[in-house]
Amino acid sequence: MAAASQVLTTPELIRFVCEYCSSRENYDNALVSKTWSNEALSVLWRDLESLDPLLKLLAPLKVVEDDHYAFKRHIRASDWETFQKYSWRVHSLRDHFDPGFGFSTFLDIAMSSRPSTALLPNLRQLSYHDDEPSFRFIPLLIPTSLNYLQLHLMHDDTDKQPITSRDTLVYLPKKAMKLEHLVLTVWTAVKAETADKLQLNVVLPALPELKLVEISPCLLTPSCLRALARLHGLQSLTIPRIEDRTQPSLNVIRSPDSFSCLRVLSIHSNPFRDVTLFLSSYKPRALRSISVSSYETEGVDSFTRLLDVIALAYPTVEDISLTSAEQTSAISSDRSFSVLRQSDVPETAPHPAFVSECQDRH
Repeated sequence: MAAASQVLTTPELIRFVCEYCSSRENYDNALVSKTWSNEALSVLWRDLESLDPLLKLLAPLKVVEDDHYAFKRHIRASDWETFQKYSWRVHSLRDHFDPGFGFSTFLDIAMSSRPSTALLPNLRQLSYHDDEPSFRFIPLLIPTSLNYLQLHLMHDDTDKQPITSRDTLVYLPKKAMKLEHLVLTVWTAVKAETADKLQLNVVLPALPELKLVEISPCLLTPSCLRALARLHGLQSLTIPRIEDRTQPSLNVIRSPDSFSCLRVLSIHSNPFRDVTLFLSSYKPRALRSISVSSYETEGVDSFTRLLDVIALAYPTVEDISLTSAEQTSAISSDRSFSVLRQSDVPETAPHPAFVSECQDRH
């Protein structure tokens, strides 16, 4: 009996049990004892899909214009004490739009006598949209422990939006020094001069721990691409596609020691000719995986030129995936070039002699 009692009071085992319980069951688990309550609450608060539960801890709320919430009164010191009992448990926050908090809500937080420590001290992952009234207050939520940040920027191309996004981004080097994974996407394609206002060429070099970047193609201005190329710790670069928009060309600028640690390259926004130019110009020698999805219908010559560059300059590549518009098959391999068989090659791909040459290399 003593052994069973010990098992039921061991925090690590209780946490393991709570991990497999539903939210409703963990509500009940939190009422068992102090030990059970601590572990159940940590599971319940670990991953949040909205700021709502946190902000409701601070003060009573009321509905204001545009169906946004606002505080009924000013935030008190006792409110922050309640807030801190739960905020340290939050590890992931993915903010959505419902129900939404007005600008005054976050102004009240910024102006209140809040704790000197980070509001969410153990936050690891944060995803946010810039059409929320709170977007400019994101620095309040970012602790030094943050290692993943996803920001959906500029839901319209007005003069105000890039300034708001820039004012948020410039805080990253100071607030998120350990950031390893950054995702910057836009709702719709923006002009190069608008993207330059974000000053990514200043922000990115100041994030020394950055290893993975996913960035919309329209944000890859020459200055931004140059900054990415000089990130010596960057291991993965993904350029997604913006649907129903003309994809901008990659503004390649030749420079030595570019992408020196890049191992994974995924480009889903540009034709093969852009990728060929990218690989020929930068020569990321550590590259191990290449995935390209062209929005154009590519012919034999395009496949051949791209594979020529890969075969000659990157013999250590272990995984290749090439697809193009209106084609259901692709050249794909998972171990060097030795598995590039004739059966793997679509009708628009290089001739079998080239594939044989790749096999001989292995």
